[in-house]
Amino acid sequence: MHVDQYLSHVREAEENLGLGLKKIMRQHSFETDVVEMCERFVRWSDEHKASLEMFNAEDNTNEEESPGLFKALFANMRIGPYGLLRDLHALSLLIHDAHTSWTILQQGAMAQRNTRLELVCKEALAHLNKESMWVETRIKNAAPQILIVG
Repeated sequence: MHVDQYLSHVREAEENLGLGLKKIMRQHSFETDVVEMCERFVRWSDEHKASLEMFNAEDNTNEEESPGLFKALFANMRIGPYGLLRDLHALSLLIHDAHTSWTILQQGAMAQRNTRLELVCKEALAHLNKESMWVETRIKNAAPQILIVG
């Protein structure tokens, strides 16, 4: 069964998401709304990782498969309004990666008729949908001013 492997992948996706959120909070501390929302999202990510513990999956992450998404997206320090826009873009990719990972795990849970895991997936996906909507809205609000005015 590959469900255990995907549990590890989901855990890694949530870890990457948490790291990205924390980096944005540090680098853009002047944006109080961003910090506030990122704090909430970090708590959710921590809850998601904790919810996976009940399934006792060993860490089966294959280092060769692990692309280091966080490192690739946040390799450079970006500051200022344009940096925030780029970091929100990177954050949207981390959220999408986590969402896709949870969706795949949910499908496996449904196939196994594992209702506990299905519920955990459903809750995580609901949070990630909210995160995605917030990031998209924040990008749409910020992009015109940042790109045109500077």
